[in-house]
Amino acid sequence: MLRRSTPFCFILCLLLLFVLLIWPTLPAPMTRAVSPLDDFVIAPEVLANDPAEFRQFRPDIVYPQVIDPDPIVQSMMSQVISSTLVQYMGGLSGEWPVTIGGQPYTIVTRHTYSGTPIQKATQYVGEHLDGLGMAVEYHVWNASRPPNVIGQITGENNPNDIYILMAHLDDMPSSGPAPGADDNASGSTAVLLAADILSQYRWDCTLRFILFTGEEQGLLGSNAYAQRAFANGENILGAVNLDMIAWNTANSSPDIDLHARQTIPATLAMAQLFADVITTYHLDLIPQIIPNGTGASDHYPFWQVGYPAILAIEDYYGTGDFNPYYHTAQDNLANVNVGYFTEFVRAAVGTFVHLNGCLVTGEMGWIEGQVAAATTSAPIPSANITLTNPDKTITTSSNSLGYYTTTLPAGSYTLTVAAAGYLTNTLTGIAILTNTVTTQDISLQPVFWFNYLPALWRP
Repeated sequence: MLRRSTPFCFILCLLLLFVLLIWPTLPAPMTRAVSPLDDFVIAPEVLANDPAEFRQFRPDIVYPQVIDPDPIVQSMMSQVISSTLVQYMGGLSGEWPVTIGGQPYTIVTRHTYSGTPIQKATQYVGEHLDGLGMAVEYHVWNASRPPNVIGQITGENNPNDIYILMAHLDDMPSSGPAPGADDNASGSTAVLLAADILSQYRWDCTLRFILFTGEEQGLLGSNAYAQRAFANGENILGAVNLDMIAWNTANSSPDIDLHARQTIPATLAMAQLFADVITTYHLDLIPQIIPNGTGASDHYPFWQVGYPAILAIEDYYGTGDFNPYYHTAQDNLANVNVGYFTEFVRAAVGTFVHLNGCLVTGEMGWIEGQVAAATTSAPIPSANITLTNPDKTITTSSNSLGYYTTTLPAGSYTLTVAAAGYLTNTLTGIAILTNTVTTQDISLQPVFWFNYLPALWRP
């Protein structure tokens, strides 16, 4: 028989007392729906910045209300074209090669620790932003890791007022092919296309377009950036984080989640603004505001230093419609919902413009019209319309009834219209006048076999 010692019995009695008297008084654990983001781990260096007590910063920030659609903002949103989104996402996710440093290269992974592939990816987005005339910074947060890429349009009159549209460029899985189409070529594509559109205009405040690295390893790049911005006293008045915005099960409710933080009231106002843009511009999305949302993305380090930021992401809190290909090699272009993605990017562009409210509008005009077949006058939907002059290139497309409209700086433009099955038509000397609508209808000739004959032999 094993004899128990007196100290052992004493400890056993204390444990029994705890179970009988104290355990029943403890609060029950909180439960909620489980999602793939629940396994997200924030890096220790991020947690070290006291996540329990978010710093208060500029509690006086007030964002404009969106009640009536703005025709200029509507024209910007109409420049978000599905075919362009697909082209950008396919390039970032390795569906086809892209041009980097003047040479073709296929990005098979964007994992932070992948070496050459992620370095090529950061170079690619940097060259894209540079090609728009932006000032580009490669923000090195670790000498042995790929940098964050930052494109900036400096405000003309209030350059210290800063607004940010951001996404993470890196992806998973950690080995083998990692297309990361939804997570997060979708958000990165949205940032690039928004940069395309907004760089055509003038702004009183500073706009930054940021692609972070190190997100999947625990928000490393965004944490370094937010800490640097706070240390430098930067006046960041709003940041919109786009992470996973292209998955929605076919024929399901087009829900999106907007994650805010009650301890930073401006984030609730930002989320409401995003929801109001969806309603005002009749976008096919259903927003849900999460008042105390997840910290599992790059907005979280902004919260820690008190900067107002929100996360816009596909739904996983409500219906649980989360991407089943998350962090797998099957997260590719074939498994995204392009229509949902297009609406989401339009909402993001509209929100970002309304959020900053600093568009310079004094020298803007409009063009509108219909694209139709020359032989039948039937409207031509989805025609690609490009307006160019030495300073600007602006693209849009015709709607289901063949109509198009866009806003652009006053000046003289060349208008080019192309559509499948029709010959391209180019018109020169299109005058856009300040605060004036120019109407320009376009007729396209159908393609027949004899169109390809030399002019002398055509009927």
